[in-house]
Amino acid sequence: MIERKELLDLAFYEKLPFKGSDKNMRYKIGKVMIGEDEENKVKCLEVITWPGPFSFEATDEALMEKHIESFSEEGLVKIVEYLNSKFQDYNSDDGIY
Repeated sequence: MIERKELLDLAFYEKLPFKGSDKNMRYKIGKVMIGEDEENKVKCLEVITWPGPFSFEATDEALMEKHIESFSEEGLVKIVEYLNSKFQDYNSDDGIY
């Protein structure tokens, strides 16, 4: 189970993404700008999950799932909840991954 204290301070995500794992689940959290045009873009946090054992760069994009939250402390808390809700999908005994 991932806890909020395991993720970095919000200021870190302004500059760099963070990659981590929890057993067979891999994840990447980073800042993204979302919007139709430059004037209306909104800063958000994006979390991408994928099955191990390979790195983000070595994994087929079709195996990745994306989730967006607000760029805020509340957004990071929701990302923790999302990651914990996905844990079983990547660590089940049914052999999907």
